[in-house]
Amino acid sequence: VGQMMTPNLEAIAGLKPDLILTSKIRHGDKYAELSKIAPTVMTENTGYPWKENFQVHAEALNKKAEAKMVTDDYAEHVADVTKALGGKDKAAATEVNMVRFVEGADIRI
Repeated sequence: VGQMMTPNLEAIAGLKPDLILTSKIRHGDKYAELSKIAPTVMTENTGYPWKENFQVHAEALNKKAEAKMVTDDYAEHVADVTKALGGKDKAAATEVNMVRFVEGADIRI
C-alpha cells in the first residue's frame, strides 16, 4: 500500500490488518509506526535468503507445519531436478538465465 519504500501508513491503518509482514531493509525505519497499526514482523532482508524469510513468515502466521511441507516438497523437487541434470556436479555446472518481470517497475536479469 503506497510505494515500496514509502508505504502509506494511513491507508494501511485503514485496512485494519491483523499482522504486518515486511523487511528491515525496506521499512526498518518505520517499525514504530507500523507496530502501532498491528503486530509487525520484519525479516532482515528481502528475496535471498528466501527460505529463512519464509520460516519467519510461517512462524508469525502460526503455519510452521505447513511451511515444513512446502520446504520438504521443494527439497524433493530440487533432488529430482538435480538427478535429471545428471547429478550434483553437472547441475552445479549448468548455467541458467533468470528473467523477472516486475509489474510497473522493471525487468531484472
